[in-house]
Amino acid sequence: MTNIFLISDGLGPEDRFTTHLAYLLENIPELGQAWANLLLERSGRPTATYQRCVDHPPLSPSHEDLPDFMLDCGEVQIVCEHKLDAQLGPDQLERYLALETRGDQGYLALISSVLHPVADAVANHPDYLRPTDRDATHFSWSDLYPLVEARDERLAVEFSDYMRRLGMKPWRPPADWATLFDSAEAGEAFAAQWELVRAHFRPWAERCQKSAGGRGFEVRKPAPWLHLMYLCVVRPSRSSNIAADEPYLAARIYINSVEHTTEMNAVQREAEQELTFSHCVVRSHPMADPAPSSMSNDVKLSREFRTDLLPLLELEKPALRQELLNFAVGVFEHTSAVVESV
Repeated sequence: MTNIFLISDGLGPEDRFTTHLAYLLENIPELGQAWANLLLERSGRPTATYQRCVDHPPLSPSHEDLPDFMLDCGEVQIVCEHKLDAQLGPDQLERYLALETRGDQGYLALISSVLHPVADAVANHPDYLRPTDRDATHFSWSDLYPLVEARDERLAVEFSDYMRRLGMKPWRPPADWATLFDSAEAGEAFAAQWELVRAHFRPWAERCQKSAGGRGFEVRKPAPWLHLMYLCVVRPSRSSNIAADEPYLAARIYINSVEHTTEMNAVQREAEQELTFSHCVVRSHPMADPAPSSMSNDVKLSREFRTDLLPLLELEKPALRQELLNFAVGVFEHTSAVVESV
């Protein structure tokens, strides 16, 4: 059994998550059965009796290039490849399909926080598990999340919180925006929603333009001290500096720390707080250690404002455009007032 206190500090994020998952299933085997059932049933396969889980099963003769995980169901083995936000290696799934497992039947499943292109030869392989209840070539950690959240054991409660912080909680936006983070077409559709923001700031900003495939919008130098106000929709990930359960709308304030030190310090020193702009409840987060941006080492992210994205996406598009404008103007005016007070 995994000893949670002896997990190596040198593990990467995916291996650490896998080791924690093994500890969870070893202590709550009913969750192992539920997870095996879900993978098999949603792939149109008969269920099997879960027996144990294996962290990095030694299925390769050289003990190199091992898959992340295995659900051992006696005569049925489910080999699992785990991804958070990393990409697949060359022919990684093809290699794992070629591994020999004991028992009568071996399957392979890919579970990830992001979408991956899966070759047709893999997706259509009889031993590859993929959801049949939606158009997807692999499973998501959001499939596991409801199983963990339904348990009342303290370990499961804490693990579900861990999953939320990794952005694994299911997110169910309206159908129009279901692929907002995964589809170029949806990104371009969202780009049109910045129209009022562009019209408002264009008369005096140095530049107003979309970015990030339409999911972001740049307002450059709308004030002498403000190098960039970057508006964007964000999907939480393990690399985020601000813990969030679900996608959010953000405004990031970038200031030149050499040319406008006083203004940056004022924006950074303001306490974390909750504000209201129109119908949006907005959290204002200072950056404790402003990091240099990709624009220049002198230009630093000084503050981030964010509000829940889902209520905005549920609005009709004219109302969504108005709320994006209200959010942008609210952030700009609030930050300007902070700067003018010093």
